[in-house]
Amino acid sequence: MPCGTRDCPAAEAQAVAERVIANPHRWKADTLAWRLRLTDAERTALKIKTIGAFDVSKAERLARRKECNRAAEVARRRAKGAKPRATYEAASASRTKPWEAFGISRRTWERRGKPIPPQSEARDASGRTADEASMLSIHLRHPSQASPPQGLVERKAHAGRRTYRTGRDSPTVRRVGP
Repeated sequence: MPCGTRDCPAAEAQAVAERVIANPHRWKADTLAWRLRLTDAERTALKIKTIGAFDVSKAERLARRKECNRAAEVARRRAKGAKPRATYEAASASRTKPWEAFGISRRTWERRGKPIPPQSEARDASGRTADEASMLSIHLRHPSQASPPQGLVERKAHAGRRTYRTGRDSPTVRRVGP
């Protein structure tokens, strides 16, 4: 007697269950999809992840998933404020070379605190703006002639040296001069 839903005796149902447990038949995702005739559209609509699709190969599904994950990651980085590489590189110091406006090397420009040249102003006979000329004169002076750096307080020193405290009550002292 065939084992249906209601007319199967308990002993026969138990025997079928034991036979299945003893020799389980496991289907691969694509084989099961082929047997069920599950299309990719149905699979997507039903949100089935463990069964493949008979009309789209495993490699195609993998490529689509990688592309979707890549696009989601790009969107997440953009939402956090990351710039596209082309935009970042267009505004980078290596491309804009602000040290050339001062006529100095990149290392000197970095050592001086990476000053930014002013944007398109009137230039003098040497080709520099008034701000560039004053900035160069400050940076090119000998340390003994320079005014105290901004934010530092001058205090009395010995033997002709000028010293500066880095903060109001800071014990850190910076010496300038010979």
